Amino acid sequence: MKTKSKVVYGLLAFVGCILLTFSSIYKYLPTATTNETSATDIVGPIFVEIGELVKLSIDGNKTCSFSWQVMPETTDVVVYDGGRKAAFSAREKGIFTVVVAVSDAGKASIKVHHVRAGVEPEDTIEWISLWSEKIKLDKVAAGNLADVFSKVSDQIDAGLFTDIPKIIEATTTANRKLVGNDQTVKSFMSQLQRLLASKVEAGKLATVEDHAVVWKEISEGLKQWASK
Repeated sequence: MKTKSKVVYGLLAFVGCILLTFSSIYKYLPTATTNETSATDIVGPIFVEIGELVKLSIDGNKTCSFSWQVMPETTDVVVYDGGRKAAFSAREKGIFTVVVAVSDAGKASIKVHHVRAGVEPEDTIEWISLWSEKIKLDKVAAGNLADVFSKVSDQIDAGLFTDIPKIIEATTTANRKLVGNDQTVKSFMSQLQRLLASKVEAGKLATVEDHAVVWKEISEGLKQWASK
């Protein structure tokens, strides 16, 4: 069965258009440790390339003051616009934790945001949610895609599919109607192709049962993004 899986996914490299018509949490999203001021959560990317300039912002009442800290420490943090914006360069691979201490008329709050530089989560649900946000996947399309992957996963569990090519065909057929000219969907499917290829290499898509699990995880990740 593993040999068959590798053959099938080898063909996907040739028919990349099929994956595109596969039309189409988190722990690392902004969270507030305390919330006693009018300050908003930190707004900014959750995934960047190594060396990319990370731009972040926060807002609140005119009486708010903001103190920024980035960990691991970096020497090129620039704070501007009255403390409401900051930027730094993600020079190394890793996860940067951004902390903003907010003071507002005697009240205080702490805002936390995590930025991944060249680091992708191993968990499929988190991976899907991260890349959906990174490319700003259309949320309606995300919900529709989630339904497709969930339905096919349920069909696998029900015993309607006994071989991998049929799973690929069913998913492709269902998603083909959803792609259209939406560039965010096409971009998402390109990243999904990369994810599936890595799972094949790791032997994690060797059976129909493996596909049921991964398809369900893809659906859950898409639903998380669509509901934000």
